[in-house]
Amino acid sequence: LRGTSMNVSPNPVNGIAGVAKNFKALVADTTGGTATSPTGAISWSDGGTGGIFGNATCTLVSSSSFQSQCTISYTPSTTGQVTITAVYSGDSKHGTSSGTSSLTVNSRTTSTGVFSNPANGRAGASQDFKALVADTAGGAATSPTGTIAWSDGGVGGNFSSPTCSLSASSSFQSQCMISYTPSAAGQVTITAVYSGDSKHGTSSGTSSLTVQPGITSTVTTVTPSSATSLAGDDMLFHVTVVSQSPYVQTNPTGRVHWDDGGAGATSPFPLDTCVLTPVNGSNNSSECDYVYNLNTQVTSTFPLVATYRGDNTHSPSSGTTTVTVTGVPD
Repeated sequence: LRGTSMNVSPNPVNGIAGVAKNFKALVADTTGGTATSPTGAISWSDGGTGGIFGNATCTLVSSSSFQSQCTISYTPSTTGQVTITAVYSGDSKHGTSSGTSSLTVNSRTTSTGVFSNPANGRAGASQDFKALVADTAGGAATSPTGTIAWSDGGVGGNFSSPTCSLSASSSFQSQCMISYTPSAAGQVTITAVYSGDSKHGTSSGTSSLTVQPGITSTVTTVTPSSATSLAGDDMLFHVTVVSQSPYVQTNPTGRVHWDDGGAGATSPFPLDTCVLTPVNGSNNSSECDYVYNLNTQVTSTFPLVATYRGDNTHSPSSGTTTVTVTGVPD
């Protein structure tokens, strides 16, 4: 049999996972004398890496007096190195031969978007963010798989989970969601990083979150919790308002409203005469004093209610003391 040689082109070559690439096998009659074009078929393989050939074989067509060729398409399934092998099985005149091409398969490009962007929120209130990862490589696009890692740049907020797993939302896109609770007012950059998969490369996206001060609950306490006095006497009450924020603490500001339900104070109600000032050394408590003057001639017991009005970052709350009038002075 006449000797043959095989050449596979292109070689070497770069490709993208999921995108078809054409390969040509060129078989030449290498025996001197009257050379003839080889006939027959070429068998193709990728060493079991899982790619897809357009056909397992292709039939040679004469391209000169001593050469023949055929072409197939190959779609790699994963990234990495693939050896494409073409084997000529010979014919009645020509012996077998083989050739290879070294294919470097790169990841499919992706883009990651974070929504909503920009976003507005309030300290202490959770907010949902969605990451949308798209296959941008063209060709046979596929939905990216894997996970998204989230961060806030170390500003101290809390994610419901540091990662979320992607789910396909279309033939070329995937998405997942988390919730984020900012700890303080200011600007926060929410970052989502896609780590890639066997076909898709990494990408990342951000959202600019503007955080307003949060409205946190408060607890109002009146001391003493009960008091006894004669009618016409002045009674001193102390009120403390404490912020319950689990995040950045601030002192409540504003006024406290007092109400005895019409029991008969010297001063008319409602009154906002108690102005809060920060408790010395505290970053979450404020206080004020109120002098209550009884104006009743009847022995009685009634509640005296102190209601904190709230401010831009603290919600209202109330505390109660019990006042007992034992009689009138002699």
